[in-house]
Formats: sequence, C-alpha cells, structure tokens
Amino acid sequence: MRGSIPASSSTHTSYLHRAVLAGLVALSLAAVVHDGRAMESTAPLAVARDSHSAALLPDGRVLIAGGNDSMGTSVHTLSSAEIYDPASRGYTAAAPMNVSRSGHLSAVLADGRVLVAGGRSTDTGGWDIASAEIYDPATNTWSVTGALQETRRLGEAVTLADGHVLMIGGDPGLNSSEIYDPASGSFGASAVLLTPRGRPAVARLADGRVLMAGGFDASTGGYLSSVEIYDPATGNWSYTGSLLAARAYATATLLADGKVLVAGGNTNSSFPAAAELYDPVSGTFSASGALNVPRQSHAATRLASGDVLISGGTASTWQTEDSSEIYAAASGSWYRAGRLNGARNGHTQTLLGNGDVLVAAGWPGPTANSETVDVDCAVATNTVAPTSQSFPATGGSNTFAMSVPANCSWSVNRVPPWMTIDANAHATGNATVSYTVAPMTTGGTRSTILLIAGKELVVSQIGTCNPNYSAYLSPASRSFTTGGGSGTISVSHDAACSWSVAGVPAWITITAGASGQGNGTVSYSVAANTGPARSATLTIGNSSVVVSQAGAVTCDPGAVATLTPTSQNLTSAGGSSSISVTHGAACSWTVSGAPAWITINSGASGTGNGTVVYTAAVNTGTARSVTLSVAGKSFVVNQAAPAGAACDPVNLVAGVTANGSLASGDCTQGARGSSYYTDRYSFTATAGQKVSLQLSSSAFDSFIYLKNASGTVLTSNDDGGGGTNSRIPATSGYYTLPTAGTYTVEVTSYASGKTGAYTLLRTDY
Repeated sequence: MRGSIPASSSTHTSYLHRAVLAGLVALSLAAVVHDGRAMESTAPLAVARDSHSAALLPDGRVLIAGGNDSMGTSVHTLSSAEIYDPASRGYTAAAPMNVSRSGHLSAVLADGRVLVAGGRSTDTGGWDIASAEIYDPATNTWSVTGALQETRRLGEAVTLADGHVLMIGGDPGLNSSEIYDPASGSFGASAVLLTPRGRPAVARLADGRVLMAGGFDASTGGYLSSVEIYDPATGNWSYTGSLLAARAYATATLLADGKVLVAGGNTNSSFPAAAELYDPVSGTFSASGALNVPRQSHAATRLASGDVLISGGTASTWQTEDSSEIYAAASGSWYRAGRLNGARNGHTQTLLGNGDVLVAAGWPGPTANSETVDVDCAVATNTVAPTSQSFPATGGSNTFAMSVPANCSWSVNRVPPWMTIDANAHATGNATVSYTVAPMTTGGTRSTILLIAGKELVVSQIGTCNPNYSAYLSPASRSFTTGGGSGTISVSHDAACSWSVAGVPAWITITAGASGQGNGTVSYSVAANTGPARSATLTIGNSSVVVSQAGAVTCDPGAVATLTPTSQNLTSAGGSSSISVTHGAACSWTVSGAPAWITINSGASGTGNGTVVYTAAVNTGTARSVTLSVAGKSFVVNQAAPAGAACDPVNLVAGVTANGSLASGDCTQGARGSSYYTDRYSFTATAGQKVSLQLSSSAFDSFIYLKNASGTVLTSNDDGGGGTNSRIPATSGYYTLPTAGTYTVEVTSYASGKTGAYTLLRTDY
C-alpha cells in the first residue's frame, strides 16, 4: 500500500453490518439464494480506485464512491461514483460527488440515503477536509450537508439505532467524536474518547452501543489493547475489558449471538494470528481460533449463515494477499475459502441480497478489478487436474479438468497474454478447459498461476537458449593432491539452456550431473596420481573449470624441451599445422605469443610430451611472420602475401613524390575492404625512425593506412592533410616507428569504388 493515503479499516468492516442491524435493508438472510459463482470476476469498474467507500442501497445495488486513482506519491483523489448491479454483474456511472475525497467516512442513513464525510482531497491541495454530502439513490444526486466540526480521515462512521450517525476519531489518532443528525443536516460534538487512537476495530453491538477496540496511540506510537464502548443513551465512552493482544488495522464483526469477532491486525510489525471474541455481557475477550494467514488491512463480512468471510489485506511478509478464509461461528474455527482473482488491500467487501459478497477495487494499482464470492461454492471440494503443466519453447495446446458442484459457475482467471483459452473459459459444474500457449523466443522461463473456482493450475514454459549465454561455474578451479579426491561444480545457467560436461580425461570420473538444464551441480572424483602433475579443463555451458593435480614425480631442472619442426612456412591461404613437443615427463609447458591471426586449437599447455595444433588465418595483406614461445623454445611461423601484382607494394623513397592513380584493376584486398581500390607502397626503417606521409588528390577523398611487417594497421587517416587530403600523423609533426622492419602504406579512398590521380610523399626526420 502507498503510505500517503492508506486504506481505512472502516471500509473493510462492511457498512451492511450496520445497516442490517438497524433494519435498513429488507433482506431475509435465512432465505437467500446464491447465484453459484465461487469466485468470479464481474465487469471492472470504470475507474480504478482504492481507499473508497461502498454502501448497499435499498434496491440491492452497491454504491462505490471516491478513493484514489493514482500510484506512488502522485495521488489524485476521485469525485466519481459508480453503482454495481448484481443483475447485470456490471457497473454504471453515478452522479459524481461535489468534492473529490478518499479515506472518507461513510454510512447508510435510515431512509436509504448515503452519507459521506471528511477524508482527504486533492481539490484542496491534498489536505484533510470537513465537508460532507449525501447521495440520494432515488434521484441519483449528491447534496451538500453540514460540515464536520473538525477534519477527519480514516475514522469510523456508525449508524445508530435512532438514525443518528456517530463519527469517531481518524488519523493520526483523533480523540474526538461527533454526531450527525439527518433531520437537521448538521454535526454536533459528542464525548471525547478516553484514549486517542488510530485504526481501531469498530462494531455496533446488538443493544445499539458501539465497541471500539485497539488501534495505536499517535502520541506514543504504541499499539493499544484497551477497549472502550460508546453508549448512545448517555453519550459517553467507558472502558471495558482489554484485548488479549494489542493490535491496529484489525476488523470487528458483530456475530449473530451478539458477540464481536476481532481478527487480524498489526502490533508493531508483528501480525497476531489469534482471533478474539468480545462478550458484551461479561465485558471480556477470549481467544477464538487463529487465522490461517495473519493479516492486516483486510476486509471482513458476516454472511447469511452467520459465519464471517475475511479476504485480502497485507500479510506478515508485507505482501498483498489474495487468500480468503471463513470463521465458523458455531465452532470458533477458521478454514480456507479459496483465493481471490486478484491480490488486494484497501478494498471493500459488501454482502449482496443473493448472499454473495462483492469484493471491489483496492490496492495494488489501484485496481478496477471486481469479483463476487459465493462462499458455498468457494469452500466446496473443487478440484483441478492436473495441478501443473509445462511446455517447451515451441508452446502448444493442452487441457485440464475442473470438478465443481453442478450449481457452481466459474471462470478461468489470471490468463497471461501468451496464453489463449480455447474452450470453457466460463462454465458451470464439471468441464474440461482447453488452452494454447504461444511460442517463447526469449531465454529463461515464464509461468502463471491460473485461478479457477479458488483452485490453482501452474502453467510453466521454458524459453529458447541464447547460444551466446555462458554458464557461471563455481569454483573456477580446483587443485588435488596426488591421492586424488572428489569435488563439485555449481552450475548457474539460464533456465532455457541445456549443458553437458566435456573435456573429461580418463583420470576424472563424473559421478553425478554429467548433463543438465539451467542451474545444477556436477559431482566428480579424481583418481590417485602416480605420474607427473596434470591438469584438465572441463567445459560446461560455454565456460570452463580447471582441475589440477599434484604429481608423484617432479620436473628435472635440467630438462630442455625440443620442438619438431622449429618453423613453418605457410601460403596466404593459411590452414592448420602442428608442433611436436618433447619434454621431461613431469615438466609442464605453455604456448605464448600467438597473434590474432593464429589460433591455438589444442595443446595450449601440457606436461611432458605433447602436440600443439594451430590454425593460421587467410592473409590478405603483406607477408607476415611471428615467433611463438613453446615450452620456452622459439617456433617461427611465416606466411606469404596473397598472389597478384596488383597487391604487390612499390618502394616508397623518402623525399621523392610518388605519382599514382587508383583504377578499377587495383588491389581490393586492402584494410579498407573489398569495395575499395588500393595501391600499396613499402619502405624499410629502423626502430624509432620518424616519418610523415602526405597523400593528396583532387579526384577523390583520400584515405591512408600504415601497417607493420605482420600486416597489422598501426594508424590511419582521412582528412588530416586538409580538404580531401590525408596525412600521417594528422595535420603536422611526425610518426615514430616502433620497430625495425618493412612497413606498408596503403593508398585508398574514403568512399568505395573511387578512382583518379594522387600524389604520395614520405618525409623522414
């Protein structure tokens, strides 16, 4: 719930309880006929809201008025009102209030009109207000009546037996009360509360007195167990017996035998599960069972059977609840009654003429969702089979069977956008529901909990694994002594990704988890080692773990590796080749110094004798060479330049301007790409030599590259020479060559396919 305008517990205790006791609504509760809906959504309200009020009108419809309609700190109070019609199971607009308000006090008057008073209004800058008005269902109009003597919000309004309305307290713990006289349309002061309290539980007793239990003391922040009673005959408050547990945000519901059920609430972030019964004869409280889900800010309604339905609220985990439960008045016990179609608090709950209960709006959201609860169907032995179904990434279709009493209708709720109900989205009694799940093109998983007649079906789907995903492995390495041992690898991976363990040598045995999907654990054992130190790289889900083991023998310090061959000459086409390594039995070695154009395919490290397999990429530039270090020895790889005179470089002499022209037959294997014509020049230099290169052309926008002996681009330039000309380095100065050797200059254009004359000048410093 938001903290700015929290929901009133007064809206949760159902105004109908007071109206029935006053004889204001002509209902024969012993003869109600349920419509057979367990928990079924109605049409939504036109405006989402919470902290609103709900009042049962004489014709059996329900007036929903005011509340908040926005999220977070940007709160907007509502003046709009809507009327729920049980016959159509939908809402129609009612006349709006004269002033927007939320957290207001509301009561049904003896003549069937509805009084609303106080609350908070953004019409007045978000301040608490004292104004009051009355809704007349006969004319669908609101009329202003006298104002409260002081502003009050989230207090309690109770219609007394004589038709007057008692207005009690309000946040943040007012100790005043006042009386509304419908005849004069005015409010008058009443007795001051003995203890100022916020969010107490309030109920009108069968003898017309008003019970107010618990709450919190705003001056101290303490939660209260004290209870007081208002006597209309004297107009005074007096203490009565104390609650067994201090609590605020609880509900108080008058039972058929005249006792009052106090349930739920919060005691300084502790949620008491135990419920209590107040006996007005003895003036004492006694324990009466425990809620299955301790909660606060819930709704409570006495049913035609005399039992009490509690729904929603905030649980001890501070999560909004969708559960409901029934208090059996005869036995004093609690039992579950299915789940609402949406979690909510700050909602209203109203007993309808057919015995169903209307649950409307609330938080989070706020929401416009609305549903009715037929308790008989909600607590029936409904079943769904199976209770869970799973789908692959490709989706598909399936069915589930509902077993429901013949007179109970139901609907499939909480259907996500990726699921379609193909048949029996709504049904009565037993039925088979067919549905389709759409393909899932992303990774991970998704799931939903369908809610049908208070029962759940979990539908889950595993997505498509992204091949670029890598598992997270822990630990990333593990060392063992010569005696061996066992270990585990924790695998954390996308739920859609399957994996297996690869690269397992003979001395490692996978004992469990050789393959899996998503998260998992790999167990393995390492054999005893009688030879030299050894290691293995296990690959799992594009990641690796290194397992190493100490050897029983050590490397001879005098051992020297030999390589066969010691060099290799390759054509420009590249390809694979190998190096045979001969070394001491316990001597480990590695390969280093490989440039980007050489890939070590296997044998990047080893112990004793071994083989290094490598691949050289295709060479599109000048001839290149590299010296690899293998087991501390040098291995030279030479690769020729591609054949073709067009790509052969021309010697570039310092101080002599080279006149050239890009033409359609020129080299297309330059650094700029195959869509660009390129001329090549070369020169030999010493390490640290300083040079500049000036490329000029009026025929095309020039571009220049400088490469080292291995064909790697050292630097390039576009317009550093001014206009369409290029220069290395840009604008002025010189470039210091890093090593001795042959350098290549590539002359080309900024745009593809350009031709024309140019000049190139090399200057040494």
